[in-house]
Amino acid sequence: MGRKRVERLMAQQGWQGEFLRRGWRGGSTRQDPRHTPAPDLVNRQFTADGPNRLWVADATRIPCG
Repeated sequence: MGRKRVERLMAQQGWQGEFLRRGWRGGSTRQDPRHTPAPDLVNRQFTADGPNRLWVADATRIPCG
């Protein structure tokens, strides 16, 4: 998918990409030290007994201008 298509689709939805002054290496998340982390529901076991039993995801940063 091309950059201009993504730009057009985002504009139609009223979305705007995030601009980070420090770049991706500086981090985009502000952590709250008082917050308790989410529970690990799969206990780091990423193999499933069969199809459609376990779903995992990865949040990937994609810079948008």
